[in-house]
Amino acid sequence: MEVAIFLYNILLILLFALNAQAFGLLWSKGRRKLDFWLMVMFLVFIVDDMLYYLAEFVDKLSASYSSVFAPSTFLAVGVNMAIIFSYYMISHNLRGLEVGYTPCIWWFVFSMCMAAAAGAGQENPVLAVAQNTLLIAIGVGQMLLAGARLGPAVPENERKGWRRLCWGCGVMMGLSAAEYALWYVFPQLSLSSLLNVISQRRLFLELMSIVMAFAGLAYTGRRQALLAAAPAEGAKAAPGQRFAAAYDLTGREREVLELVIEGRSNQQISETLCISLGTVKVHLHNIFQKADVTKRSQLLEEVQRVESGE
Repeated sequence: MEVAIFLYNILLILLFALNAQAFGLLWSKGRRKLDFWLMVMFLVFIVDDMLYYLAEFVDKLSASYSSVFAPSTFLAVGVNMAIIFSYYMISHNLRGLEVGYTPCIWWFVFSMCMAAAAGAGQENPVLAVAQNTLLIAIGVGQMLLAGARLGPAVPENERKGWRRLCWGCGVMMGLSAAEYALWYVFPQLSLSSLLNVISQRRLFLELMSIVMAFAGLAYTGRRQALLAAAPAEGAKAAPGQRFAAAYDLTGREREVLELVIEGRSNQQISETLCISLGTVKVHLHNIFQKADVTKRSQLLEEVQRVESGE
């Protein structure tokens, strides 16, 4: 059993590290905030998994799992707060919402209060359940909101996948909260050391982590393939090709971008693509939002930076 748990932790850490590296590389190429916060999420996952593995090692996988060392300590609560905050930022980026400094400051204050409470009452199981349930409830809310209200920055061909992933993660997080509370209310349900470890680690959160890890690898793999795709020999690369791949532009948004790079006005783009002027403005707004710019000059500067590989 110790070997199985060891291999499981190594596999998780490896998957998380691959995702963090992949999203970090995408962020370095496109400076997309969503990629940055996905990278942060997987980095915190690594720390979280290492803490749990250390707890299991110290307890030697015994039936009497130490709640003093594991999820109710100051450090572990801080890690949980960081994970939930990354969910918050990912959700806001998927929904196309801006996050100012004020929510970050309030979350930091909230984190310090939660961690201080954990340190003061680390042997209190009721406090541990309350803290974890509150944090998971916040995470569930963010995931379900993201699934229900995806913003225009999410390409049409990815909306269904993101929606399913967010809703699925929200449901699994909710089930993990129920599982965690049930374990404390009915500790006799843990009939063996293996069940104890599974219950304490929360099986549904483990499943969610695995799903997110493989989904992240598949997603970053597709993005990297688009970025690395070179035009056929003798063919001319489309203007802004790397930029379009880095920022997940739709087919129509790519066409609009090419014309913007050529210096066409909105009216000329409308006539060239046979779409209304209002539709052109909508596509431009979506491109601006994805690239986090507010005007054409900034967009062209960002295109030049990405295309030059800076």
